[in-house]
Amino acid sequence: MRLPNFDYRDPATLEEVLSIMEKLQGEARVLAGGTDLLPLMKYGLILPATLISLKNVTELQGIKLREQEIFIGALTSLADLSASALIKDRLAALHQAVETVAAPPLWNVAT
Repeated sequence: MRLPNFDYRDPATLEEVLSIMEKLQGEARVLAGGTDLLPLMKYGLILPATLISLKNVTELQGIKLREQEIFIGALTSLADLSASALIKDRLAALHQAVETVAAPPLWNVAT
């Protein structure tokens, strides 16, 4: 199976992502790890006109503790979540779930 044709955008900032999404009014999907979206596209279940890559949007990467809140960026991989002491110590259920979601080879790409 092959991916259908689509336009590909590779913005560098969250502001650019939001601007593209606003202009395309629902005709675009964001691409982070792609482990869910790309197979759906191959089977023709989702056919976005445009994919917006998030890979260069640094604002969406990592795990941050701010006061009593933990922020997990959309580009944070399952491997990063699994390796995080903060997640293991403060969000034990999430840590446990991460380790059961996918096979370890997918942890580096799944977000």
